[in-house]
Amino acid sequence: MFTDILLQGGITPARANPGYIGDTRYNDSGDLRASYLSVEVMYYVQAIKCEIGSTRGEPFTEAIHHWLEVIRLFFESTSKGSSDIQEKVARLNFPAVLVLHFGPYLAIAAAVFGEEPIAELLCCIPLQVHATNDPQIQMGERALAALRVALLSLRDRYSSIADADKRDPRADFPFRDFYVDSDRTRHEFTYEEATDDKRIFRVLEKKTGRPLYVKFTKRYSAEAHQFAHAAGFAPALLAVNKFHDWTVIVMEDTTAEYSNTMWDIKCPKEVEKGKDKNREKKGRGKASKPAVSMEAAQEQVRARLGLLHEEGFVHGDVRDVNVLVRNDDAPANRPDILIVDWDWAGRAGEVVYPRNINRQLARPADALAAEKIKAEHDLWMADRLLERVFSYA
Repeated sequence: MFTDILLQGGITPARANPGYIGDTRYNDSGDLRASYLSVEVMYYVQAIKCEIGSTRGEPFTEAIHHWLEVIRLFFESTSKGSSDIQEKVARLNFPAVLVLHFGPYLAIAAAVFGEEPIAELLCCIPLQVHATNDPQIQMGERALAALRVALLSLRDRYSSIADADKRDPRADFPFRDFYVDSDRTRHEFTYEEATDDKRIFRVLEKKTGRPLYVKFTKRYSAEAHQFAHAAGFAPALLAVNKFHDWTVIVMEDTTAEYSNTMWDIKCPKEVEKGKDKNREKKGRGKASKPAVSMEAAQEQVRARLGLLHEEGFVHGDVRDVNVLVRNDDAPANRPDILIVDWDWAGRAGEVVYPRNINRQLARPADALAAEKIKAEHDLWMADRLLERVFSYA
């Protein structure tokens, strides 16, 4: 009945009949599929349950697993294809809509597959509301209207969704492939590699071939970063763009002159053994000899923090991985250290620690989520830069 209502209301472009997963006996509550590279992919899957908690099955998890299994079968079918096919496969992120109907509720989720699967609940609406409850009714109308648009769009675009003229970045890269500078000039770039698990990417500007770093973050202090660069202890900040509810940070790539962090220098044996995951993630390649000692680098950090604090700013995350040390073969007129990662920075007395602050790393006792970031916190962490308390082991 639920499936027929969606079809009759024009929400689904076709009837979502229960579909079997490959040649197994397992089936879902209904799905819609398209063909890409002559292989079936699932762009809609629904999970219907009268009750939840009465069995081991959980509708959201079941819908995700059905979608993932079809993706696994797709990879199996295309694994021996030509290089052209493999390039197209790399561009596909398998977007799908998951609809969950359990009891008196309808939930809608979206799923994509990049380096790993991501499924996120978008809304949950009640199906039994009083006729005068206008806010709830309108919320449901908006949700169903958006569902209709999404499903029609996915059906029409899936056959060519990963073609080069439709999507340039690989599926594990963001689709935002340009930035706008302060003069409102648009600069397009191509992604080279993901350098961190915190949404930092190394890119090449298309027109000039200049290497850059692009970071997607929820908060960032461009003001503090710009001051630090002007004072000579941060990479150049080239652009700060708002993209939906994300902030896109574009900065110079200093890898050629600063290939070591203080963590890299502290733990050379782990670097040699290939155990330094942080170096691998940041894409810095083979390390060069640092131009200054660890003790000198620490003193430089303290001095630069003094300048930052005098200007009324705090950094908030003065860890060894956020301090770059100049290479011995880099020009001597370059700063000995650069401080990066200005996400938490800002005006002292105003900025607070985020809710996801990692308390497993050594921090001051009062450096807690939602508490104000203090200058003394920065100095406390700077005093411990030579210790191994900030390692990622």
